[in-house]
Amino acid sequence: ARSTAWGTAAALTALLGVGSSLAVLETIADYPAAGGQAIRYALAACLLALVLRRRPVPHPTARQLGRLALLAATGLAGFNLLVILAERSMDPASVGVVVATVPIVLAIAAPLQERRRIRPRVLLAAAIVALGAAAVQGVGGEVTVAGLAAALGALLGEAAFSLLAAPLLPSLGALGVSAWCTALAVPQLLLYGLVFDGPG
Repeated sequence: ARSTAWGTAAALTALLGVGSSLAVLETIADYPAAGGQAIRYALAACLLALVLRRRPVPHPTARQLGRLALLAATGLAGFNLLVILAERSMDPASVGVVVATVPIVLAIAAPLQERRRIRPRVLLAAAIVALGAAAVQGVGGEVTVAGLAAALGALLGEAAFSLLAAPLLPSLGALGVSAWCTALAVPQLLLYGLVFDGPG
């Protein structure tokens, strides 16, 4: 029971952090996004390394490493860059409403991935969560085609993160998956930054 309570509290804190960040990202619109995110993930990788310094971290197989790299590209690097891109042409509330529909996507995609039946009760609960997010954040702001496309890409990245991570958890553990994908996101973001933002 204590483990479940701790896990629930940690998940809610993470969701609160991600949800809150959508509202303030527009304040860093002129900051080099990829370089800033690379620094952020490098610091996170160092913190995770400190947490794991006395624990054995499983080494992923080549196939798992490929999945971790894809997870980092979609759910970490891609998600953050797409949210920032979306907020350059749309208001944060509209971006938040699009991304908040991720529970609906997962309620459908997760059972399909595991070849299970979609449970109507879970789908209904996901829809209620998404509607609640829409009600809290509000709608009706400026929506552009480019912004909507980027927000939908961020939504898919968020969903891909959970779907790609799930099969890795039994063998690598939650901290192992977090550490590996966080570290792998750093070179991806640096490469993107060099290509699209320039060396400055």
